[in-house]
Amino acid sequence: MKKKILQLIRLAHGGMRDHFFSLVTNLDQSKFDSLAVGPFSPQDIEQLEKQNIKTYYLPIASNLSFKADWHCLQQLKKILDKEKIDLIHMHGSKAALLGRAAAKITRTPNSVFTVHNFIADNYQSRIKKRLLSLMEKCLVLSTTRTITVSQALAKQLINKQHIPAGKIITIYNGINLKDFQPGESGTALKCQLGFQPETIVIGTVSRLIPEKGIDYLLQSALTLKDNPLFPKLAFLVVGDGPFRFTLEKMTQELGLANKVVFTGYRTDIYQLLKVMDIFVLPSLSEGLGIALLEAMALEKPLIGTRVGGIPEIIENEKNGYLVSPGKPEELAEKIFLLATEPERRTQMGKEGGRILHNKFTLEKMIRETESIYLNILD
Repeated sequence: MKKKILQLIRLAHGGMRDHFFSLVTNLDQSKFDSLAVGPFSPQDIEQLEKQNIKTYYLPIASNLSFKADWHCLQQLKKILDKEKIDLIHMHGSKAALLGRAAAKITRTPNSVFTVHNFIADNYQSRIKKRLLSLMEKCLVLSTTRTITVSQALAKQLINKQHIPAGKIITIYNGINLKDFQPGESGTALKCQLGFQPETIVIGTVSRLIPEKGIDYLLQSALTLKDNPLFPKLAFLVVGDGPFRFTLEKMTQELGLANKVVFTGYRTDIYQLLKVMDIFVLPSLSEGLGIALLEAMALEKPLIGTRVGGIPEIIENEKNGYLVSPGKPEELAEKIFLLATEPERRTQMGKEGGRILHNKFTLEKMIRETESIYLNILD
């Protein structure tokens, strides 16, 4: 008999959202009936229901809001009562707070919580962060199993949240390799963005919030301004967020407006990654960094900071370089090194593809998650 799994997510962007949809739409339908619950758009709902996934709209916000959260809790309780769920899988700390409370009320027996980011780094006030952390500690014992997307996140949960190590397992995010074809040219889009075909494009894909460190990428560009190589370089920032205006203003003030392109929110990430010659993730905090995996799938050389799960993806001097967070001079040094050595870029890109195939495939992520479900339910 198939088991009924409810997947719950708050309002999310980027890696968490991609992970959620990849998981829900690729679970083995001969073993599991999946239900998706969250603040989905009409397009999301259409996509999910086309794949026989029952969907409920639930407007869970990313920040704490007691009145709105109470209303969501009551709605979620009704869904659990109606559907007789075997297991609820919650994505992100906010969904976990509501999901576990509803599960306790309805006596839903099994729960799984995937931690995608560091709890203390959520983009909200200090008081709400502290309250969220305290509530998390109160509810943690009611979770059957906690999944982290990196070993770094697992260590934080053990050391700071005091979650027993035996209740935690790391399952890396995975990329569907069928969606990526290394070696395809991005020249046409490169020209549409205003770059010359021979321009070396240093790019990033990120939600534009302070934790992503994009301001340090801009400062690294300024560091390179007097370098003879600088006329051949351009910088591409893909993504949107509350920090975008500040970053665009900073670009103007640094005199880099003709060197940096901000695309805003885009759905053609695959095509934009093909434009990039070097992929940079200058984060100050990062659960794993799924954009790094997408760049690896296209065999791009990487530069990332030594924070969170990034060192679990970038093997220094093999598929890219690791640099200290908040150090634009160090970042500029590695950009210059890769920009001047095309053979090194190619070699690192191919090594990244090999690492990706071994550690970060969608098939591996799905298989390991299904194994968790079956172990709990059996």
